[in-house]
Amino acid sequence: MAAHGRLYTRDRLQSWGVRVDQECVLCKQANEIIQHLFFECSYANTLWSTLLTWQGIKRSVNGWDEELRWAEMWTKRKTTAAELYKMALAATVYYVWQEWNARTFQAKAKEWELTCKKIIQELHCRSSRHTEKILHRLDWYPSG
Repeated sequence: MAAHGRLYTRDRLQSWGVRVDQECVLCKQANEIIQHLFFECSYANTLWSTLLTWQGIKRSVNGWDEELRWAEMWTKRKTTAAELYKMALAATVYYVWQEWNARTFQAKAKEWELTCKKIIQELHCRSSRHTEKILHRLDWYPSG
């Protein structure tokens, strides 16, 4: 849903005539549009940057379109690293959206470090025999 722009972000709600505050609920630094929410927002950017580094991927975080293009290119490879990357990307988008929901509807907030730990735990729990080997070589909890 995120890749197809179907999430109910504040800009999308506004386009339907729903009056909502446009400020990003995660960082409070910019208007919340999907391009911002998952990679440009300081919360998501720091989280994704840490997870990229944790996987041994040495590059900076890009914007929404660039990240999707990079993911498409990277995941065409049939390696365990590509499989882990795909799992990490899906988990990151999912957990950022969960954090958005918690802050929007329950007024609860978690720091990005806790979200990062939850993602890594989930990756370990969902790992296959192939990804398990690469996961055991990585730190359980990267430092930010």
